[in-house]
Amino acid sequence: MKYKETFINIAIAALIIGTVILIIIKFVINKDKDNSMAFRIDDFDTLYLEDLDGHKIKFSKLLDDNRSTFCLIFEMSNCGSCIFEGIEDLKRIKNTGKQCFAVVVHDLVDEVAGWSIHYKFSPFFAMKKVDFYEHIQSPLLPVVVKIKGRKVENFRYIIP
Repeated sequence: MKYKETFINIAIAALIIGTVILIIIKFVINKDKDNSMAFRIDDFDTLYLEDLDGHKIKFSKLLDDNRSTFCLIFEMSNCGSCIFEGIEDLKRIKNTGKQCFAVVVHDLVDEVAGWSIHYKFSPFFAMKKVDFYEHIQSPLLPVVVKIKGRKVENFRYIIP
């Protein structure tokens, strides 16, 4: 009988220790690795945006190499209040002197231009959907991204 109780106690202790190790590995050690894979921009130099006049601009030309640049990436079909919240975030950040812009993932620049007049923010840019899927990994939109030195420093998904 004592062998059975000892075996059960050892099994419970091993299960608890295994669970603690798993939690440490998953949530502490791999925290940065998981975070970096949640949002990624592959190459700022090959990614092009269009201004509201239809001119192509390299994404990298919009970035300040010495200071942080903030951008909101979203689709016009995203939650309206989420888009509003993201644009309000950009306005507050822009008021502190940081460089900010909004990127709408949409193929028709004219539609983006007409849609953007309802917001008191500038500049807006359009990104073709194919470019988004080719160069950006993001499970959710909208997302506010902080970029410094062509590296994503931080991001925040805007969830209703």
